[in-house]
Amino acid sequence: MEPTQGRFEVEKFGGQRDFGIWKHKMLCALEIMGLDSVLEEEPKSEDGVDKSEPSNEAKTDPKKAQKDKRVMSLIHMSLSDQIVRKVMKETTTLGIWKALERVY
Repeated sequence: MEPTQGRFEVEKFGGQRDFGIWKHKMLCALEIMGLDSVLEEEPKSEDGVDKSEPSNEAKTDPKKAQKDKRVMSLIHMSLSDQIVRKVMKETTTLGIWKALERVY
Protein backbone atom coordinates (compact mmCIF):
# COMPACT_ATOMS: atom_id res chain seq x y z
CA MET A 1 0.00 0.00 0.00
CA GLU A 2 1.35 3.42 -0.90
CA PRO A 3 1.65 5.80 2.06
CA THR A 4 -0.95 8.53 2.24
CA GLN A 5 -0.14 12.01 3.36
CA GLY A 6 -2.69 13.61 5.61
CA ARG A 7 -3.65 14.23 9.16
CA PHE A 8 -4.98 11.43 11.30
CA GLU A 9 -6.10 12.06 14.82
CA VAL A 10 -6.03 9.31 17.37
CA GLU A 11 -7.43 10.16 20.78
CA LYS A 12 -4.71 10.30 23.42
CA PHE A 13 -4.37 7.18 25.53
CA GLY A 14 -4.38 8.02 29.21
CA GLY A 15 -4.55 4.59 30.78
CA GLN A 16 -8.26 4.63 31.67
CA ARG A 17 -9.76 3.56 28.34
CA ASP A 18 -9.37 0.45 26.22
CA PHE A 19 -5.70 0.06 25.22
CA GLY A 20 -6.58 -2.51 22.56
CA ILE A 21 -8.79 -0.02 20.69
CA TRP A 22 -6.15 2.74 20.93
CA LYS A 23 -3.46 0.32 19.74
CA HIS A 24 -5.58 -0.74 16.77
CA LYS A 25 -6.27 2.88 15.77
CA MET A 26 -2.57 3.75 16.05
CA LEU A 27 -1.60 0.77 13.90
CA CYS A 28 -4.18 1.80 11.28
CA ALA A 29 -2.89 5.39 11.21
CA LEU A 30 0.73 4.23 10.96
CA GLU A 31 -0.16 1.85 8.14
CA ILE A 32 -1.92 4.58 6.19
CA MET A 33 1.15 6.80 6.58
CA GLY A 34 3.45 3.96 5.53
CA LEU A 35 5.19 3.85 8.91
CA ASP A 36 3.93 0.56 10.34
CA SER A 37 7.09 -1.36 9.39
CA VAL A 38 8.90 0.33 12.30
CA LEU A 39 6.97 -1.90 14.69
CA GLU A 40 7.99 -5.15 13.03
CA GLU A 41 10.31 -7.25 15.15
CA GLU A 42 13.52 -8.64 13.77
CA PRO A 43 13.29 -12.41 13.25
CA LYS A 44 15.17 -14.65 15.64
CA SER A 45 18.73 -15.31 14.65
CA GLU A 46 19.96 -18.76 13.65
CA ASP A 47 21.18 -19.39 17.20
CA GLY A 48 17.63 -18.76 18.51
CA VAL A 49 18.42 -15.42 20.12
CA ASP A 50 15.57 -12.92 19.94
CA LYS A 51 16.77 -9.76 18.25
CA SER A 52 14.28 -7.36 19.86
CA GLU A 53 16.87 -4.65 19.96
CA PRO A 54 17.13 -2.49 16.85
CA SER A 55 19.15 -4.19 14.17
CA ASN A 56 22.52 -2.87 13.06
CA GLU A 57 20.83 -2.02 9.77
CA ALA A 58 18.32 0.21 11.58
CA LYS A 59 21.13 1.86 13.52
CA THR A 60 23.17 2.62 10.39
CA ASP A 61 20.40 3.27 7.85
CA PRO A 62 19.51 6.96 8.19
CA LYS A 63 16.10 6.46 6.56
CA LYS A 64 15.13 3.75 9.06
CA ALA A 65 16.44 5.82 11.96
CA GLN A 66 14.46 8.85 10.77
CA LYS A 67 11.31 6.73 10.35
CA ASP A 68 11.74 5.30 13.87
CA LYS A 69 12.17 8.77 15.33
CA ARG A 70 9.07 10.01 13.50
CA VAL A 71 6.92 7.14 14.78
CA MET A 72 8.27 7.61 18.33
CA SER A 73 7.14 11.24 18.17
CA LEU A 74 3.72 10.28 16.82
CA ILE A 75 3.23 7.77 19.63
CA HIS A 76 4.39 10.24 22.31
CA MET A 77 1.95 12.83 20.95
CA SER A 78 -0.85 10.24 21.19
CA LEU A 79 -0.26 9.52 24.88
CA SER A 80 -1.22 11.50 27.95
CA ASP A 81 1.62 13.12 29.92
CA GLN A 82 1.24 10.48 32.63
CA ILE A 83 1.74 7.64 30.15
CA VAL A 84 4.60 9.40 28.33
CA ARG A 85 6.47 9.54 31.65
CA LYS A 86 6.23 5.75 31.86
CA VAL A 87 7.80 5.14 28.43
CA MET A 88 10.07 8.12 27.78
CA LYS A 89 13.20 6.19 28.79
CA GLU A 90 12.69 3.84 25.82
CA THR A 91 15.00 4.64 22.92
CA THR A 92 13.13 2.93 20.07
CA THR A 93 9.58 2.78 18.81
CA LEU A 94 9.50 -0.97 19.36
CA GLY A 95 10.70 -0.45 22.94
CA ILE A 96 7.87 2.02 23.61
CA TRP A 97 5.32 -0.32 22.01
CA LYS A 98 6.46 -3.32 24.07
CA ALA A 99 6.47 -1.25 27.28
CA LEU A 100 2.88 -0.17 26.64
CA GLU A 101 1.83 -3.75 25.89
CA ARG A 102 3.41 -4.97 29.14
CA VAL A 103 1.60 -2.38 31.26
CA TYR A 104 -1.76 -2.36 29.47
